[in-house]
Amino acid sequence: MESISEWGLRAQRVLLFAAVIGAVLLVWPSETAAYGLPKATLIALTALSASLIGIARALVLRRVEVQMWPVAIAMSAVVALMAVATIASPTPLLALMGSTRQTGLVAYVAYLALALVGLRALRDEGVTHLLRCFLVAGGISAFYALLQIFGTQPLPFTILTTPVFSTLGNANFVSGWLAIVAPLALWAALPPGPPTAQTDPKSDVKWRVAGAALYLLCVIVIIGSRSIQGLPALLAGTALVLGVWVGQSQRWSRGRRWATGRFSLPKRVAGVLFVVAVLGGLSAVALRGVGPQIANGLSPRLDYWSAALRLTSDNPMLGTGPDTFEQYYPSYYEQVSDFPYESTDNPHNVPLTMFSSGGIVLGVAYLGLVAVTGATLAAGLRRQTGQRQMVLAAAGSAWVAYQVQSFVSIDIPPLALAHWVLAAAIVVAAGLVPFRSFAFGWAAAVPQAGRPRSRRGVRAPLANTWRVALAILVAVGLATAVMLLRPMRAVAAADRAAALEAAGDSTAALEAASRATELAPWQARNWYLKGRALERVGQVPEARQAAERAAELAPGSGLYQLIAAEFAQRAQDHEAALRLFRRAYAADPRDGEVVLRTVRALLIYAERDEALTILTKALARGESADLLVLKGRLLALDGRTDLAIQAYEDALTLDPTQVEASAYLRR
Repeated sequence: MESISEWGLRAQRVLLFAAVIGAVLLVWPSETAAYGLPKATLIALTALSASLIGIARALVLRRVEVQMWPVAIAMSAVVALMAVATIASPTPLLALMGSTRQTGLVAYVAYLALALVGLRALRDEGVTHLLRCFLVAGGISAFYALLQIFGTQPLPFTILTTPVFSTLGNANFVSGWLAIVAPLALWAALPPGPPTAQTDPKSDVKWRVAGAALYLLCVIVIIGSRSIQGLPALLAGTALVLGVWVGQSQRWSRGRRWATGRFSLPKRVAGVLFVVAVLGGLSAVALRGVGPQIANGLSPRLDYWSAALRLTSDNPMLGTGPDTFEQYYPSYYEQVSDFPYESTDNPHNVPLTMFSSGGIVLGVAYLGLVAVTGATLAAGLRRQTGQRQMVLAAAGSAWVAYQVQSFVSIDIPPLALAHWVLAAAIVVAAGLVPFRSFAFGWAAAVPQAGRPRSRRGVRAPLANTWRVALAILVAVGLATAVMLLRPMRAVAAADRAAALEAAGDSTAALEAASRATELAPWQARNWYLKGRALERVGQVPEARQAAERAAELAPGSGLYQLIAAEFAQRAQDHEAALRLFRRAYAADPRDGEVVLRTVRALLIYAERDEALTILTKALARGESADLLVLKGRLLALDGRTDLAIQAYEDALTLDPTQVEASAYLRR
């Protein structure tokens, strides 16, 4: 039995390490989901496999062990409350599976599963090996980013969001990830502290050299990425691991005693503040050349955060569901910064994301998770000594770096997994892993004194029972794995449908789009592609139904509402068309195409006052030739010819090729 238990724990550790490395390095040559979806799928599959091994292990041993430390309870509470918000969401399937960012409920269930696996499977050297997995993944991703800084792109990907994106798809994510890795690299590079009875895991010189090189590489890439969150997070993590090392290092003991005896506490605090100020000044000098880029990164976030706060105030208890912010941002946007409007699918602040996704309850639960993890870290640092304390400091420094960068970032799979797994590593490294064991089923036979054990024993009936249970478990696992692979299969089918339609093969495009809707019926894009293909093959009523389905799944998308409205308009269903045009404008009142089409439709349906109101608001935000033409048309209908002429002339000033303005002025 014990050999089975040890085998199960080893297998779970391997799966956990594979998830940490794969979540960073795995990419997929897709036109629309090259980075987030494959990583999330790998995490979900490894979490499923590790969970099944844990269940099988419990069935064999006939007992289950529950981690009772508050961190595990807080993690479970966050996921449970997120499940409630998912059920109550207006788009529950989208909240369950997640959109482009893969921050739906399924992703957080996987993070929880792997964190709980870590609490049970990581022990002794397990935390050290986990941190080395972070270093391996960080080294590869940092080297890839360095090549991009110097203009080299090894992989021929077409999705290039920023010049430096490595295997994470975005400079901000690369910067945040390497800020998490950098303190671990410094830990690997630092000379070992006082020797202990334990084998020193960092005695090998190659790890120290590699750690120093990786730390320097992380600093170079973070500065070269010109991102906002990397450097503050790196400094926070570095301060923790370096402070613990200095605190226990014999090399600094004489200096500490001298400083303690010579300077009072206020003077020591002032000295620390001076060092912090110097580091801040050096950071400012390092970032002097990228100040405009950082300002451009921070300014729109003020608008995102403002919208998230308003969304939370309107949905205070249960929010709108995970990964649904994109549906509501256009209608909740109010300009706070000086930066022009741009759409977004996330508040770019993890705590605010929790509040907007699940209301105050989920937001407070998430802050509680951060608080109890921080308290565990502090208690462990006071409790541990020597190398155990340094391992804990390393895990804690990476966790602190995550928290700093999370205030301006998104919980994409690699970063979110790092948070949850590092929290588990902190609990294990702190030595605070109390488990409560519960026996179930047929209890193991205990031989009585003086009575010989039966040849068959009491385990014979149990053997058949748990074998059947394991067979059922394997079948359920395979079925679940097939379900978890559906999003990737659906994206592949949708990309194929778009490519076939561009090539003019509408019949094959319809087949591929239909397959995509079967695999992922919660994705509005799949229904949109199917509707477009149906229209091209002449199945207009079915195309209209597909467009309306896309509009239902994405109520915050003005584009999908417009498409459904135009289908209704062509079908002479004017009441439905007018309703959908108004819904499109309400969903996305700042999109120029939405405004143009809505105003034109309102003019067709003789809603001139409403059209003028919308047009006036749009022109107040900024003039365009098309908007000025619509203004001229409205003024001409009202008989205000002079003002109409002026509007058309202004339109031609902006766009000399404007046909309608030229024709009106000729008349």
